[in-house]
Amino acid sequence: MRREFLVLLLSFCLVLAGCTSDDSSEEDSSEGEYVEEIELFPEWDELTDDGTNWSSTKLDGQAYIVVFSAQWCNSPCFNLMHTIWDAQAELPVMVMSTDNGSEVSFEDWHDSADAYDDEGDETNTNLTTYKFLLGDKEGQDLGITSPGTTMFVNKAGEITWKGKSSVASDEELILEQWAIANQD
Repeated sequence: MRREFLVLLLSFCLVLAGCTSDDSSEEDSSEGEYVEEIELFPEWDELTDDGTNWSSTKLDGQAYIVVFSAQWCNSPCFNLMHTIWDAQAELPVMVMSTDNGSEVSFEDWHDSADAYDDEGDETNTNLTTYKFLLGDKEGQDLGITSPGTTMFVNKAGEITWKGKSSVASDEELILEQWAIANQD
């Protein structure tokens, strides 16, 4: 009886192995992915944390990076933002909140992100070129389900790479993907 149960259990595990394999190419896979099929980043027009209006039209012909976040996302999101800055300062990064209706203002959110690497009274990196804005509609259009999802958008507005913060927070990958997004 034990042997039959063991054989049945092993057979069941083998069947399930195909269902749980990591061959999926879903956007939310734990690894980043190069985008093989051309996908345009949706057009957007939003008010930023500093009270200016930014839009995809304003960035037309320029590459940029989008970090989907939420005003309540601290460690993984702030770490990713600072890693991008450390890889190459002053890149055009749009930090889009998927959390419409948050009680945390965009200004406070940006201030918190700036202060993430501060030590005591010592101020370190301020993310001066980053724009913090609402991106819940864009996130929904793109099927974003978790904060920290990052996308590199090329000069034509096409998404060239997307991945989660755990993968995107590699300085070498950031520089490589930034170079790809900037190709003519």
